[in-house]
Amino acid sequence: MHYESVTFKSRDANLSESDLSNLRQEGWIPAVISRGGEPPITIFVPEKEFAHAVHKTGVGGILRLVDEADKAHLAQLKELQWHPTSRKLLHASFVEVRAREEVVANVPIIFTGEPEAVATRVGQLVRPEETIAVRAKVTDLPDAVGLDISELEIGDTVTAGDILLPDGCEAAHPETVICTLIPATVVEEPTEAAEEEEAAEPELVGASTEESESEEG
Repeated sequence: MHYESVTFKSRDANLSESDLSNLRQEGWIPAVISRGGEPPITIFVPEKEFAHAVHKTGVGGILRLVDEADKAHLAQLKELQWHPTSRKLLHASFVEVRAREEVVANVPIIFTGEPEAVATRVGQLVRPEETIAVRAKVTDLPDAVGLDISELEIGDTVTAGDILLPDGCEAAHPETVICTLIPATVVEEPTEAAEEEEAAEPELVGASTEESESEEG
């Protein structure tokens, strides 16, 4: 499996919130790598490089974290913390994994083909998931899995359990809906008769004025 690489530098675990805020403004995101029974590693990752990698793997994906001495750590992204109003990334949490360790990781789905209903605009594909949670040893995880949707018909649903995975891999949550083909939403335009009817309705402008004048008289 190919792992997205992200460089990192060590950080002092006792930095003040002010120092952390300044470093965030400079493009560094504080993070921590948990390591089982060993002390965690507190680090900074470059925001742009990290965002590029996470865009591909998502939370639950496996990354290759490389330190300043060029030593690599395989780690699973467990959590991202965001500022509640600005939506700026504040912190990332990782768990170090071993090559032969069994994990549940998110693997990207590559959708191929186009259903006839979509091509003819009578149906639309709803894709709530772009990744699938796969249970496997770290070295057995695929870079991505393919899903051919060309034969789908309106009303068809594909779940994680329907996707063919490589040997040694299984869907961690087989009931998860990956995509569904539903009828296209049709926006009805007003008919000619409705437009004529609307145009024929009498205007009520001035009615209130006439009523008030008769009351005054």
